[in-house]
Amino acid sequence: MNIAWIALDWGTSNLRATAMSDSGEIIEKLESRLGMAKVASQGGDFESVLLALIDPWLSPDKTIPVFACGMIGAKQGWMEVKYDTAPCSPVTKLTNIPTNSKRITVSVCAGVKQDSPADVMRGEETQIGGVLFHNPRFDGLICLPGTHTKWAVVTNGEITEFRTFMSGELFSLLAEKSVLSHSVSGDGWNDDAFVGAFLDTYQNPAKFLSKIFSLRAEDLLRGTDPIITKSRLSGYLLGLEINGAREFIEQYEIVTLVGSPLLLHSYKTALNKLEITTKEYSGDSMTIAGLNRVQSGT
Repeated sequence: MNIAWIALDWGTSNLRATAMSDSGEIIEKLESRLGMAKVASQGGDFESVLLALIDPWLSPDKTIPVFACGMIGAKQGWMEVKYDTAPCSPVTKLTNIPTNSKRITVSVCAGVKQDSPADVMRGEETQIGGVLFHNPRFDGLICLPGTHTKWAVVTNGEITEFRTFMSGELFSLLAEKSVLSHSVSGDGWNDDAFVGAFLDTYQNPAKFLSKIFSLRAEDLLRGTDPIITKSRLSGYLLGLEINGAREFIEQYEIVTLVGSPLLLHSYKTALNKLEITTKEYSGDSMTIAGLNRVQSGT
């Protein structure tokens, strides 16, 4: 394999490496469950973990550059990488991490912080850079659904402001740790239940806390299908989030979504129900494109 460089997305839970060619084409992908949090809890030997994963791509007589993003640059990660401050262009600042091995060099993208209101991102800025890699003149609103969903305004190639919503984490906590854990289960999905709940809290956000308890009550009294309950819980949370993001949404005709297929479907369904046009990009693809942008200096 003629590998020119390696794109590395090292998050809290997962490690994803992609071997890239000189022309920016994907050669091969490797993935590990040894995310930042697990490696940190096991002593923090990040270099050894990385080398063990990508060893098939390396040779003793060649140094391959690795360009990384994500939580690997957090305080608990391999080495803390300072945030860039918005407004700023995404993925333009890199921090080099010293390595013992001569087979690799490692450069980590800076995250982005916002002083007021206080906010931070690590990894999402690289995906935003990926959107700009494919659309250099992009001006608009980008939503990056996830555990901590980001809504970011991009103007003249810069992230000018952004907000984080903890909808994904709250869904997990409520579904796994709260009384709702007895009523939410299964891998299925019901769009009608999701949309109805979404519109309910979008239009009446003050009733959110009451509505989520009613999910448990309805299960106890009527034996509601847990997939219906799960879809409604997701809808209630997304209604609350999108209501909170209205100050951004109302300024733009299109919302650009970047994320996994399942989350993109939920956000697209909800926004389209409000007659808001969306454009979707794969989160993994935009991460690689963002790293491609930074390593090529474009």
